[in-house]
Amino acid sequence: MIVDVYDDMVVFERHEVGEGGKLGPDWVLPLNWGTGRHPFSREELKKAIGAPEFGKNAKLVVTVENPDTPLLRVTIPIADGNPDSRPYAYNVVVAGDDPKARYFKSEYFSGVNSGVGHEPNNGVTTVDMPLSELPVGKKLTIAVRPVSSLGAKGKSIGTTWTNT
Repeated sequence: MIVDVYDDMVVFERHEVGEGGKLGPDWVLPLNWGTGRHPFSREELKKAIGAPEFGKNAKLVVTVENPDTPLLRVTIPIADGNPDSRPYAYNVVVAGDDPKARYFKSEYFSGVNSGVGHEPNNGVTTVDMPLSELPVGKKLTIAVRPVSSLGAKGKSIGTTWTNT
């Protein structure tokens, strides 16, 4: 972090120093915030930053990989719909014929430790799940939700995959 101190505020610039790039917008701490909630409390940061969101044209891609031990691979585009909130992880839920029998997996965003614009594979994250562990069903529903480092959850995107 680069910290600039002024008479009425402190500005925190969050940088990734290995490859370069900022980790998101600057955080501003007013020095006259009074006796209310601290501006850097988890709740206040969540309000100010919001949740990561997928862009309106974001789509999941589902393929089957590795014929020896078949895996369902879900390719997730970067959740860059809210420039103030970066994804930290993606929560993946798979449901089959029985809506109560669900498979859940949380996967780190592939660019979690990278500066904006320096994410590997342009920020695309892949999640592999063994077909043998997924719920039973000819048609599976897959939903992915972005989650920030503060635990704020964005809207999910989804798709269906038909087991042929």
